[in-house]
Amino acid sequence: MRTALPLLFALLCAAAPDTTHACAACACGDPTLTVMGTGKSYAGRLRLSGEWRRRSESIPSAYGTDRITEDRYTLGVAWAPLDALQLAATVPLVDRTLDTVTLARDRAVHIGDVELIGRWFVLGARGRATHQLGLTGGVRLPTAPEVSGAGGAPLPLDAQPGNGAVMPSVGAWYAAFAHPWSAHVSLTGVASTEGHAGFAPGLAGLATAFGQYQWGAGIAARLGADGRYTGRDTQGGAPVDASGGGTAFALGGLVYSPVTDTLLHATLRWPVYDGRRGGERAGPSLAIGLTHDL
Repeated sequence: MRTALPLLFALLCAAAPDTTHACAACACGDPTLTVMGTGKSYAGRLRLSGEWRRRSESIPSAYGTDRITEDRYTLGVAWAPLDALQLAATVPLVDRTLDTVTLARDRAVHIGDVELIGRWFVLGARGRATHQLGLTGGVRLPTAPEVSGAGGAPLPLDAQPGNGAVMPSVGAWYAAFAHPWSAHVSLTGVASTEGHAGFAPGLAGLATAFGQYQWGAGIAARLGADGRYTGRDTQGGAPVDASGGGTAFALGGLVYSPVTDTLLHATLRWPVYDGRRGGERAGPSLAIGLTHDL
């Protein structure tokens, strides 16, 4: 009897209807900050960057709560052909694990979706401007394949390293400088085509705002917030009822320059609100990165 009960529970879970979830927490934050930075650009500037980000998320299932754990290693390069224009590309390596209430584990380790980004300075590209204003545009490409498990069937969407969709984005940003203080605000809208299993994330709006205090030339502290609101997802063109909603994080971090043209940064994001209709709940996330200007 003791052996039969766990087996029966596992069979019931396997037979339960699958629930589609959108992975919103991984897309919070301004995508230009690490690879392009917040300082003044100039024609010919070339910046290399690398970042590790760890995050987790719980998602409801038919008989309990599943959990996503993700390590994302992102390499980026940014180049400024003009004082007022920056172009960048980022390539992530995604290590994502989905642990289910049945004790099953699905894991995918693969190159994720490559992102191409452009940032245009409308105001403050030249001189000692105390205010900067600009526009951003980009596209996330479906470079991550649909990963299959040992039996040959595709892993669940929550375990995939990418959506398999084209995701264009547009946005605007503003920065102000009054040494030793500075501030940055950005708004970004993201759309998506259908990807794996005919799934398309809903239209999303991302917001980032933080203030920074500079302690001398070598170290600075940041404090602010990230937020995201997503419309309803679709599956095969039909709306997914238990989808969409908002998520917000408080953020705090440090930026340190050990040598000229090199920056180390660490940012902790803590969930302060999660109102997504599907019941997903984000955990804290930590990002540690390095940038170097050539």
